[in-house]
Amino acid sequence: MTVRIRVGTASWTDHEPFYPPEYNKADRKAYRISYYAQFFSLVEVDSTFYRLQPARNFTMWADRTPDDFVFTNEIRPLSNMAMTECLKGIQKGVTVHGFRSTFSTWAHESGYDTRVIELALSHVDKNAVRAAYDHSTRLDERRLLLQAWADTIDAQREGAKVIPIRRRKRR
Repeated sequence: MTVRIRVGTASWTDHEPFYPPEYNKADRKAYRISYYAQFFSLVEVDSTFYRLQPARNFTMWADRTPDDFVFTNEIRPLSNMAMTECLKGIQKGVTVHGFRSTFSTWAHESGYDTRVIELALSHVDKNAVRAAYDHSTRLDERRLLLQAWADTIDAQREGAKVIPIRRRKRR
Protein backbone atom coordinates (compact mmCIF):
# COMPACT_ATOMS: atom_id res chain seq x y z
CA MET A 1 0.00 0.00 0.00
CA THR A 2 1.30 3.42 -0.93
CA VAL A 3 0.56 6.31 1.38
CA ARG A 4 0.88 9.87 0.15
CA ILE A 5 1.28 12.58 2.73
CA ARG A 6 0.29 16.06 1.65
CA VAL A 7 1.51 19.18 3.37
CA GLY A 8 -0.22 22.53 3.36
CA THR A 9 -1.36 25.39 5.54
CA ALA A 10 -4.68 26.72 6.79
CA SER A 11 -4.70 29.47 4.17
CA TRP A 12 -2.68 30.81 1.28
CA THR A 13 -3.80 34.42 1.77
CA ASP A 14 -2.44 35.29 5.22
CA HIS A 15 1.30 34.69 4.84
CA GLU A 16 2.64 38.06 3.65
CA PRO A 17 6.36 37.29 4.30
CA PHE A 18 6.12 34.06 2.27
CA TYR A 19 5.31 35.83 -0.98
CA PRO A 20 7.71 37.83 -3.15
CA PRO A 21 6.90 41.57 -3.17
CA GLU A 22 5.12 41.42 -6.55
CA TYR A 23 2.46 39.09 -5.07
CA ASN A 24 1.65 41.65 -2.37
CA LYS A 25 0.33 44.16 -4.88
CA ALA A 26 -3.45 44.35 -4.97
CA ASP A 27 -3.73 43.25 -8.61
CA ARG A 28 -1.54 40.16 -8.04
CA LYS A 29 -3.05 38.85 -4.78
CA ALA A 30 -5.50 36.65 -6.70
CA TYR A 31 -2.49 34.79 -8.15
CA ARG A 32 -0.98 33.92 -4.77
CA ILE A 33 -2.52 30.45 -5.02
CA SER A 34 -0.33 29.73 -8.09
CA TYR A 35 2.82 30.67 -6.18
CA TYR A 36 1.68 28.75 -3.08
CA ALA A 37 1.02 25.61 -5.16
CA GLN A 38 4.67 25.52 -6.21
CA PHE A 39 5.59 24.61 -2.61
CA PHE A 40 2.53 22.88 -1.16
CA SER A 41 0.11 20.27 -2.50
CA LEU A 42 -2.84 21.03 -0.19
CA VAL A 43 -4.53 24.00 1.42
CA GLU A 44 -7.47 24.48 3.75
CA VAL A 45 -9.76 27.02 2.18
CA ASP A 46 -10.04 29.97 4.52
CA SER A 47 -13.79 30.33 4.90
CA THR A 48 -15.29 32.86 7.22
CA PHE A 49 -18.11 31.27 9.20
CA TYR A 50 -17.03 27.88 7.81
CA ARG A 51 -19.20 27.95 4.74
CA LEU A 52 -18.37 26.87 1.23
CA GLN A 53 -17.05 29.50 -1.12
CA PRO A 54 -18.95 30.20 -4.35
CA ALA A 55 -18.29 27.67 -7.12
CA ARG A 56 -16.65 30.36 -9.30
CA ASN A 57 -13.88 30.72 -6.67
CA PHE A 58 -13.09 26.99 -6.78
CA THR A 59 -13.03 27.11 -10.58
CA MET A 60 -10.61 30.04 -10.55
CA TRP A 61 -8.36 28.36 -7.96
CA ALA A 62 -8.41 25.07 -9.86
CA ASP A 63 -7.34 26.89 -13.03
CA ARG A 64 -4.34 28.31 -11.14
CA THR A 65 -3.13 25.07 -9.52
CA PRO A 66 -1.87 21.65 -10.68
CA ASP A 67 -4.46 18.93 -11.38
CA ASP A 68 -3.52 16.95 -8.25
CA PHE A 69 -3.71 19.97 -5.91
CA VAL A 70 -6.13 19.40 -3.00
CA PHE A 71 -8.45 21.98 -1.45
CA THR A 72 -9.91 21.09 1.93
CA ASN A 73 -12.55 22.99 3.82
CA GLU A 74 -13.50 22.85 7.46
CA ILE A 75 -17.25 22.83 7.39
CA ARG A 76 -19.05 22.37 10.63
CA PRO A 77 -22.58 20.98 10.56
CA LEU A 78 -25.18 23.71 10.29
CA SER A 79 -27.64 24.01 13.12
CA ASN A 80 -31.37 23.89 12.46
CA MET A 81 -31.55 27.67 12.90
CA ALA A 82 -28.64 28.27 10.49
CA MET A 83 -30.37 26.14 7.86
CA THR A 84 -33.64 28.01 8.45
CA GLU A 85 -31.83 31.32 7.95
CA CYS A 86 -30.28 30.03 4.70
CA LEU A 87 -33.69 29.03 3.39
CA LYS A 88 -35.36 32.36 4.18
CA GLY A 89 -33.92 33.89 1.03
CA ILE A 90 -35.02 31.02 -1.18
CA GLN A 91 -38.77 30.90 -0.67
CA LYS A 92 -41.14 32.09 2.00
CA GLY A 93 -42.51 29.31 4.19
CA VAL A 94 -39.79 26.75 3.38
CA THR A 95 -38.64 24.79 6.41
CA VAL A 96 -35.76 22.41 7.15
CA HIS A 97 -38.06 19.92 8.83
CA GLY A 98 -37.69 16.54 7.18
CA PHE A 99 -34.59 17.18 5.01
CA ARG A 100 -32.57 14.36 6.55
CA SER A 101 -35.43 11.88 6.72
CA THR A 102 -36.45 12.67 3.14
CA PHE A 103 -32.88 12.00 1.97
CA SER A 104 -32.68 8.77 3.98
CA THR A 105 -36.03 7.51 2.68
CA TRP A 106 -35.15 8.37 -0.93
CA ALA A 107 -31.71 6.70 -0.63
CA HIS A 108 -33.13 3.50 0.86
CA GLU A 109 -35.93 3.34 -1.70
CA SER A 110 -33.35 3.91 -4.46
CA GLY A 111 -31.43 0.85 -3.30
CA TYR A 112 -28.34 2.42 -1.72
CA ASP A 113 -26.44 0.52 0.98
CA THR A 114 -27.65 1.39 4.49
CA ARG A 115 -24.10 1.80 5.83
CA VAL A 116 -23.26 4.30 3.07
CA ILE A 117 -26.45 6.23 3.84
CA GLU A 118 -25.62 6.28 7.55
CA LEU A 119 -22.11 7.57 6.81
CA ALA A 120 -23.55 10.28 4.57
CA LEU A 121 -25.81 11.35 7.45
CA SER A 122 -22.80 11.37 9.85
CA HIS A 123 -24.47 8.77 12.04
CA VAL A 124 -22.27 6.79 14.43
CA ASP A 125 -22.50 3.01 14.15
CA LYS A 126 -24.37 1.75 17.22
CA ASN A 127 -22.65 -1.63 16.93
CA ALA A 128 -19.58 -0.96 19.11
CA VAL A 129 -17.57 -3.90 17.78
CA ARG A 130 -18.14 -2.98 14.14
CA ALA A 131 -17.42 0.68 14.91
CA ALA A 132 -14.15 -0.29 16.62
CA TYR A 133 -12.88 -2.24 13.62
CA ASP A 134 -14.45 -0.61 10.56
CA HIS A 135 -12.87 2.76 9.88
CA SER A 136 -13.73 2.90 6.19
CA THR A 137 -15.16 6.15 4.89
CA ARG A 138 -16.62 4.68 1.67
CA LEU A 139 -16.02 8.10 0.21
CA ASP A 140 -16.45 7.08 -3.44
CA GLU A 141 -19.79 5.42 -2.68
CA ARG A 142 -20.96 8.45 -0.66
CA ARG A 143 -19.90 10.76 -3.48
CA LEU A 144 -22.02 8.76 -5.95
CA LEU A 145 -24.96 8.71 -3.54
CA LEU A 146 -24.85 12.45 -2.91
CA GLN A 147 -24.44 13.24 -6.62
CA ALA A 148 -27.51 11.10 -7.37
CA TRP A 149 -29.39 12.98 -4.62
CA ALA A 150 -28.29 16.34 -6.08
CA ASP A 151 -29.36 15.20 -9.55
CA THR A 152 -32.76 14.16 -8.16
CA ILE A 153 -33.23 17.55 -6.46
CA ASP A 154 -32.13 19.41 -9.60
CA ALA A 155 -34.58 17.42 -11.73
CA GLN A 156 -37.40 18.44 -9.38
CA ARG A 157 -36.57 22.15 -9.48
CA GLU A 158 -37.70 22.78 -13.02
CA GLY A 159 -41.29 22.04 -13.90
CA ALA A 160 -42.12 20.17 -10.72
CA LYS A 161 -45.77 20.03 -9.83
CA VAL A 162 -46.03 21.02 -6.19
CA ILE A 163 -49.33 20.38 -4.49
CA PRO A 164 -49.77 22.39 -1.29
CA ILE A 165 -51.06 20.36 1.62
CA ARG A 166 -53.37 22.35 3.81
CA ARG A 167 -54.39 21.49 7.32
CA ARG A 168 -58.01 20.42 7.55
CA LYS A 169 -60.30 22.74 9.42
CA ARG A 170 -61.69 21.27 12.58
CA ARG A 171 -65.44 20.96 12.68
